[in-house]
Amino acid sequence: MSLCVYIKHENINVPLPGKLVLQSPGLQVPPSESQRAEMEKRSKMDVMIPPQFFDNIAPVLAKGEEAYLLSPLLYDLTGFPETDIFYGTREVMIAYLKDFQSACKKYGVKLNVHIGKDMMHCWGAMEFVPEARAVRQEYFKALS
Repeated sequence: MSLCVYIKHENINVPLPGKLVLQSPGLQVPPSESQRAEMEKRSKMDVMIPPQFFDNIAPVLAKGEEAYLLSPLLYDLTGFPETDIFYGTREVMIAYLKDFQSACKKYGVKLNVHIGKDMMHCWGAMEFVPEARAVRQEYFKALS
């Protein structure tokens, strides 16, 4: 998402990707108050990322003029490609989903949502999670 925001914001003369497949993305850093409240509700269920992570990560990822890249959710998504997004019900970052759905609707971006029941952050990338193999097939299907 941030790469697409960068291309659009900087008016770089390259096409946006034909499709995005996002796995457990953080779409607004720092999160809004409502997103933070939703994260706190899941804080004991998410074994990967505590909500407090977002208090410290922003200056590490970007500062100054490039800070807009940390919150693609707040950007004008007009012209962005069809997007498949994957979250687990136990991860704190699913708190972004409702706002992302609204933004995609507002800017005319087709969004396909995939939710892993009882799954944590980035569960599809974990070989030791039995459900990971099946969701990776969904990733490939989304890209085809």
